[in-house]
Amino acid sequence: MLIDTFVADYKRVYGTDNTTATVAMPAPTIVEPTGDGIISMVTGSGILSQNMLDLMMVSKAADGAAVNMLIVGWRPLRGVAGSTVDLWLPKPLAQYAFTMSTLTGVATSLLGTAYRFPDTVALTFGNANVSDMYLSPVGTYGNTAAAWVRVDAAGHPKIGIYFGDASQAGTNCLYAGL
Repeated sequence: MLIDTFVADYKRVYGTDNTTATVAMPAPTIVEPTGDGIISMVTGSGILSQNMLDLMMVSKAADGAAVNMLIVGWRPLRGVAGSTVDLWLPKPLAQYAFTMSTLTGVATSLLGTAYRFPDTVALTFGNANVSDMYLSPVGTYGNTAAAWVRVDAAGHPKIGIYFGDASQAGTNCLYAGL
């Protein structure tokens, strides 16, 4: 049996960098989550979704700065008797702590040299190596490889990426659906 993997280029999660100092779990809402920080996992006809997200965090924070990233699955409750609105329920999937490195983007690229990549990542909440994969290459390849995360979307139609960066320097995330 051949299993195919969806191939996609990286995109930015936030149109404008996030400058939130502390990460916070969102509350249930009757407003469908959209916009900066929200990724639609639904493809094609609207009944299928991509399985996983390949994530690479970038930040303007200094070398050695700590940045936290919370990944939340959003799923609606629809068609409840007596109700006229849907209820969107957030479910925490994983949270990671990153440490920024000296590795930067490349001049004239879409990231330029203002953004740094992390060299370490640690899971602070979630199910290690079951619903996610992550790698900290610090010390293995000098300063030429960035830490990354891959997370199972668990069938959620929307995924929210939320940051906490005490420096408030500007943080973003590159993502590709798999």
